[in-house]
Amino acid sequence: MPPNKNFVFLSLVATFIIQIDSLQIPFLSNPQPSSSLPPAPSSSVFQLQQAVHITKYKNRRLHLRRIFNQTDRETIDIRSNTLHSAATTTDGSPIEHYYPSSHSLKVRKGKVWSHRATLNQWKLAHQRQILLDKSLRNFEDHSEILANNITLMNSQLNWSEFDTVLPDVTDIETLASLAMMTNNAYTLPGDDRWYDPGGAWNLSDSFGWEEDGLRGHVFATPDNSTIVIAIKGTSAGLLGNGGSTGVNDKLNDNLFFSCCCARVSWSWSPVCDCYEGPNKCRASCVEGALMNKSVYFQAAVDLYDDIVRMYPHSQIWLAGHSLGAALAGILGVTFGIPAVGFEAPGDLLPAQRLHLPLPPGANFGKGQEMSHVFQVFHTADPIAMGTCNGALSSCSVAGYALETRCHLGQSIIFDTVGKLKWAQDIRTHPIQTVIDKVLRPDWIPGSTSSDCQENDKQLEEEGFRWPWSGRKNKGSDCPNENDEPIVPIAQPQDCEEGDCPLWEFRDSWDDNGGDH
Repeated sequence: MPPNKNFVFLSLVATFIIQIDSLQIPFLSNPQPSSSLPPAPSSSVFQLQQAVHITKYKNRRLHLRRIFNQTDRETIDIRSNTLHSAATTTDGSPIEHYYPSSHSLKVRKGKVWSHRATLNQWKLAHQRQILLDKSLRNFEDHSEILANNITLMNSQLNWSEFDTVLPDVTDIETLASLAMMTNNAYTLPGDDRWYDPGGAWNLSDSFGWEEDGLRGHVFATPDNSTIVIAIKGTSAGLLGNGGSTGVNDKLNDNLFFSCCCARVSWSWSPVCDCYEGPNKCRASCVEGALMNKSVYFQAAVDLYDDIVRMYPHSQIWLAGHSLGAALAGILGVTFGIPAVGFEAPGDLLPAQRLHLPLPPGANFGKGQEMSHVFQVFHTADPIAMGTCNGALSSCSVAGYALETRCHLGQSIIFDTVGKLKWAQDIRTHPIQTVIDKVLRPDWIPGSTSSDCQENDKQLEEEGFRWPWSGRKNKGSDCPNENDEPIVPIAQPQDCEEGDCPLWEFRDSWDDNGGDH
């Protein structure tokens, strides 16, 4: 039987791209950990160094940077000490939460799968992966040959396993410190000390702080050997973060975390045109919409690339909350770097739809091959648990179609429903709540301290508990010595059914509902 013409064409295109790519001269080598490391310190201190904002403004790329000096850090620390415990200002409006500008993180030795490809080389490999994934989906008779091509193309990225230093995610205070870093990424600039490194912009113009863009705060060790990029998450009033980037955040949330273009019912305005009828969706269409309409994925790649250029010899870690956590996880997979996210909606589906090239032998949904990516969340957060959907849910009422629940890499799940008797409530999603109520020292097994009991009472007053729990002993839900470790064990999430099981995805549909 003669070979399929489409398959021959795809194979020729793939071979041609490989040959062209082999002629490229690398212009930027991503920093990689040494294959043999000296003994790792037990902890490292990270200070806020700068913040980076990337957006498209008037169809041009805008990159802003803001340097933080010692005076700035002292100001942030003063704000942290005086404002942290307050919920509102005197007029009843929400205040910006600041946490300290310096954080001590425990570290440990570990291994990561990473690559030495330049950004351009990765983009070519990404395009090849999209081409071949679609071919595998449509030309099953040639799956073995195409699988071999995928192996060949992945080899172009030169994936290797490296020894490195990782954040110790078994330490509750390290998780709390990383979460505090992500909180400051929500704060607005508040002064005019942001500048365009390229000098191409007059910052007296409106440059999109309020309407668009992605920003990350950079924390570094004193010698810049390791840096943490904390990525801003969703800035919607519904989620308790405030901010005016909610329109684009909502667009990106609905592209990333809905089954099919946020087409929940006839009354919704979908974010893309891929719906083919009840529970039917064009796969290539929804994947293309995520890659082409999502401002934030490409902005996140650009953000990472810019910071690599600023710190060419540093190890890089990523952190984020909500949408920022999903972007951190996806970047961690993309470039093979450690990432810790907090309260992310399920990020496995968007990572699959983005067709990210993976190390040899790795498969989405297995977790073990992405053991350097951690998603931390608790069971009372309906957004992270994938239950904030349905016509009457808070998310749907606000116009969010957050339908995914499966996470990349390793999941660290705090059972706040089982242990603390919390009800699922969208008010438990904001990062401040996670820092103040979940990542606490009184989560320690054996604690019967007054701090724990006071926290227990405060949570009851704030309404996070099930109203019918009928508890009499206020301290009975504090952990005891028979409980599991302080931080739950990191492991792949149990998600065999996957996301969107009621939907059918094909590249195209004919009148009879079949492929063509």
